[in-house]
Amino acid sequence: MRTRIFTAMGLAAVLVGVLLFGSAWAARALFGLFIAAGAWEWSAFLGAPTQVRRMAYVLLVVALSFSLIAASGAGIALAVVLFIREQLRHRHLRLDH
Repeated sequence: MRTRIFTAMGLAAVLVGVLLFGSAWAARALFGLFIAAGAWEWSAFLGAPTQVRRMAYVLLVVALSFSLIAASGAGIALAVVLFIREQLRHRHLRLDH
């Protein structure tokens, strides 16, 4: 138990350091590692019988995570474009509908 507490404290220090002093890419990479590590642990809970199946599960979760992130970015971009188009049609700024 003591080892887990020290490990958690070390990882928390790394997380805070990256969030406060690291770049956006470093934070994304760290969260990607967290997602992959969590998927690896969950693959054991699910009872995947071989290392290959556990790795396949991890790759699936990571791929789906990146796909969802990309899709949300595309959705935000589309919302901004539609908002600007609507504002340009009326020649004055409307914030209510």
